[in-house]
Amino acid sequence: MRQHRWLELIKDYDLEIHYHPGKANVVADALSRRTHCNVIEIRPTARVICCEIDAIEMASEQLIELYNLIIEPTIKEQIITAQKQDKGMAYIHEGIDDEKRACFTLDDQGVLWFKGRLVVPRDMELRKKILDEAHTSMFTMHLGSNKMYKDLEQRFWWTRMKWEIAKYVSKCDVCQKVKADHLKPAEMLQPLAVPPWKWEDIHIDFIVGLPRTQKGYDSIWVIIKRLTKSAHFIPVKTIYHAKTYAELYIARIGERVTFGPDLVTQAEEQVKLIHRNLKRAQSRQKSYFDKRRRPLVFEVGDNVYLWVSPMKGVHRFGVKGKLAPRYVGLFKITKQGGPVAYRLELPPHLAAVHDVFHVSQLKKCLRVPEEVVDTSQIQIKPDLTYEENPIKILDQKQRTTRGREINFYKVQWSNHSEEEATWE
Repeated sequence: MRQHRWLELIKDYDLEIHYHPGKANVVADALSRRTHCNVIEIRPTARVICCEIDAIEMASEQLIELYNLIIEPTIKEQIITAQKQDKGMAYIHEGIDDEKRACFTLDDQGVLWFKGRLVVPRDMELRKKILDEAHTSMFTMHLGSNKMYKDLEQRFWWTRMKWEIAKYVSKCDVCQKVKADHLKPAEMLQPLAVPPWKWEDIHIDFIVGLPRTQKGYDSIWVIIKRLTKSAHFIPVKTIYHAKTYAELYIARIGERVTFGPDLVTQAEEQVKLIHRNLKRAQSRQKSYFDKRRRPLVFEVGDNVYLWVSPMKGVHRFGVKGKLAPRYVGLFKITKQGGPVAYRLELPPHLAAVHDVFHVSQLKKCLRVPEEVVDTSQIQIKPDLTYEENPIKILDQKQRTTRGREINFYKVQWSNHSEEEATWE
């Protein structure tokens, strides 16, 4: 519909459409990739202002104070400090002259480099800080593992760097909810068993909302034999109960059910042949279907995300907007309801939603977030602010100021995680 409206708008104009390649669209790329704002991208530069002043030989009798502000990343200083404390770095320093370690070099300050890249020691907290800055900071865009590795490998190096970056990105909570999967759909075909004889297995359906007849019938009961696919239509009323339907079934269909395979011995071989052909055709169709599918199995107690379609997401889960996450959750699996169905533990505000879902709608959570804030429960005031209350004291320390000791507490506030705690 949107394309049709645009077509109605521009059909009266004489347009010439020219292809504009993506690499030439530098304006959009520059706005979406502001790498100059990233802390990791900061590099020390020469004192350009002082050099220009010396070049023009500017002099004055008045006293002039000139200050040059140089911004340097603190991550680099932390890496240099960690190198001095790491035993593995000391081992590399001792064998720096070995031909096998020709890729490693030392600068004048004793900092270890690998092919012009700063070597990061085996400090997991420091590595996580680098990965957080390159992936989840305010000036990054939750890059994929390949793009993130290409950016970091220009400045840093450590063993198994690409594997750690891929593992970090795969466990990002935002990426798991928002980014699309490039895997085969997680659903294997579950064909129904071939009935051994007609009337052994049937399908029923109801056609309702029809005009009422003179005898009071307003619905049609459809009975289909799965083996022969023949349909039988019986007029019924919407006021009928299960007992009435059972009596009606015996009266209309009961006589036909009595003629089973035992009374048709002359057709036994033909029936067996039909069964083999049906199973062979069913197996062939299953193989065609499963070629583009992948098996996916969960265990009771696993945490999963739930995929919601655009329309169902608006009406059932309150998720709306073009930039809304593809998945909602987390939810815990409480029971397996069949080979490809699972029962989830839904929160109270989703009590109206049926809690059994097909496996194709579920996505396994690789890392459970330590603290998940439900933004829907935050009460926003008219001035776009919200009330914060302390919920936990994480740490305590004392500081001496002007001859007296002052206690400081690290407080976790409501609607915030432990990483956002502040000292008060």
